[in-house]
Amino acid sequence: MGIEAGRIDFPNGIPSLERAPQFIADAARRTNEYRFDPDREILFFYSPQDTAASAWLSAMFPFGVENLLDTYHPEDSYMIYRVPPIGAEGLAFFLAQNGIQMPPG
Repeated sequence: MGIEAGRIDFPNGIPSLERAPQFIADAARRTNEYRFDPDREILFFYSPQDTAASAWLSAMFPFGVENLLDTYHPEDSYMIYRVPPIGAEGLAFFLAQNGIQMPPG
């Protein structure tokens, strides 16, 4: 998605569902413009065929909303899962659920 938006250096793609919590923790530790901000909406993009991602997102973020987005190429549809802001406490809880502890500060 970052490349499509002209941001070739975009580091926030998550290539592996199993590593998603670690990617989010790493993004929260960044100090640059790509730092994860728990006070903003979280967007996950994935294939409509990826039922594992859908199930995982629903379990981890039950208050999120899943939508199918069609493009002008019918074969290029994708899913988007929108999670409202979780805040610092929500981020800490999510990471703790996945065995990750953020350093203070």
